[in-house]
Amino acid sequence: QISVVAVQADGRILLGGSFNNPAGTTGNNLVRISAEGVLDTLFSPSPNAAVAALAIQSDGKILVGGSFTDIRGTSRNRIARLNADGSLDTTFDPNAGERVNAIVVQSDGKIVIGGAVTTRRSKTCSWPPRPRWPPSSARSWPATRSNTRDGCARCSRPRPLDR
Repeated sequence: QISVVAVQADGRILLGGSFNNPAGTTGNNLVRISAEGVLDTLFSPSPNAAVAALAIQSDGKILVGGSFTDIRGTSRNRIARLNADGSLDTTFDPNAGERVNAIVVQSDGKIVIGGAVTTRRSKTCSWPPRPRWPPSSARSWPATRSNTRDGCARCSRPRPLDR
């Protein structure tokens, strides 16, 4: 099942979702086709679970979100960035704690993500409003920043992932 589509600047089309081995290839959950509909067999990031979100950055890099925990044998928890050729960008690893359902790149290049509800200190919370990338310390992302008593992140509108 295809659940998300993105078009690269050169007209090639990315298809993400929950599927295995399209047209007998080794591609899982994320494939690329030409504008004519021909499957690109050289593009094979193969996330190990569903892809729910795609976005293309101005430099051609591909942001991928979903429920996966692995991209082509490398651990990536629910969000990853690929180079335009489909290889993993190893400099980007935010390590999302829950499924990423939406990704938007703002005109200033900042990345905004939306995702599943998670918990913090046994309270149900929305996603952290604005984690930093790259992280300023060795702690695992996402780290919520909050001034609320229950420790849950609060924001009235989506806020970007600081780069």
